[in-house]
Amino acid sequence: LHQPELLTQLHQQPADLVVDAYPGSEPKMMSMKVFGAIHSFTVQSSLTNTILSLLILITFGTIYTSVRNVCPPNTHLKEPNLCSPQVRKLSARVSLPDLRRRKDLAQAEFGWNGRLEPGGVFGPGHCTPVFNIAVLIPYRKNNRVLAHFIDVIHPFLQQQNIRYSLVLLNQTGSLPFLTGLMYNAGVVESLWNLPFVPDCFLFHEAEVVPELQGMLYHCSHQGPSLFRAGADRLTDGEDIEIAALTRLQFEFINGFSNLYKGKNAYVEDMKKRVKEKELLLLRAPEQLYTYRNIPKNSKLDDQIPDSTWNKIMTLNPSASIGRESYNRLLLDSTESRIEKDGFSNARYFYKLERIVRHSSFTELRIDIDIEKVLAAGITAINQET
Repeated sequence: LHQPELLTQLHQQPADLVVDAYPGSEPKMMSMKVFGAIHSFTVQSSLTNTILSLLILITFGTIYTSVRNVCPPNTHLKEPNLCSPQVRKLSARVSLPDLRRRKDLAQAEFGWNGRLEPGGVFGPGHCTPVFNIAVLIPYRKNNRVLAHFIDVIHPFLQQQNIRYSLVLLNQTGSLPFLTGLMYNAGVVESLWNLPFVPDCFLFHEAEVVPELQGMLYHCSHQGPSLFRAGADRLTDGEDIEIAALTRLQFEFINGFSNLYKGKNAYVEDMKKRVKEKELLLLRAPEQLYTYRNIPKNSKLDDQIPDSTWNKIMTLNPSASIGRESYNRLLLDSTESRIEKDGFSNARYFYKLERIVRHSSFTELRIDIDIEKVLAAGITAINQET
């Protein structure tokens, strides 16, 4: 009602209600019966809404009471008691036996019988481990070295309060050792066959053992870690680099290349992958991470047999590649192979023959298809050139 004269009309016509939607427009008359019906509908709607609101409150109140009965208010989820390494002086030395002494693997195995879960699995019982680690160890026919390694590495890792398993990567046969491919196979099979799902992988040679108790064997979320055992410690003059990567880091760089023979080239390839993916590569200070060599009986032969090499070259007549230059030429094509060659396609190049759960380690017996590996390697070299 916007105009004063309409008030007079309203009093003169009590049976009707004057409604004017806009100032200055013609006044419209609404029947009081219609108005009453609208008013009645509004009251009924309000009552219905009130009843629905009460029913909702009653329902939620019943649910809340039920929850309180199941979970009393004084029951709270406790924060996990996360493990931390035992405090050790950085200079405290690991107790090492005479590593030159002959040691029987069966004897070492017997010493750990019943002290670990089957397959060489350990986990602290008083806290929640920060990492679940698979320690991957490439191996071939060197029981004395492995026996010493087992007796040193288990006590060393246990003081760090981590859940771990030693996983032995046993490349069967006498073909050249393909360490990168074996590591990829170890990751694939560990994710499927260990009693826990690893979130950290430690790539470790059996012929070196840590010397200092303060050396932490953990993964870093900041980037892949490298621990270097210098050549002056090794009888055959080779550097050994031990790597630690989280599962996400390993998958992000697509693991190691499957195509290199021997022990060193795959590491250089991995460093290129880390750089290409713009990850931070962490290098442990050599003065804080020192290693002792376990003398081995003989050096593994990484030469490709003449018959195998000649067969591959016959299938690739246009390739003019020497066996000695094979690894070097592959390194030139690393950047173009990252997405195609590595963890993602490792299963194509090997067959898992058997899993053996020993007292102190899990053994994966792996058969390599060397012809597939070399064919893929030569193809990659030809595409690059």
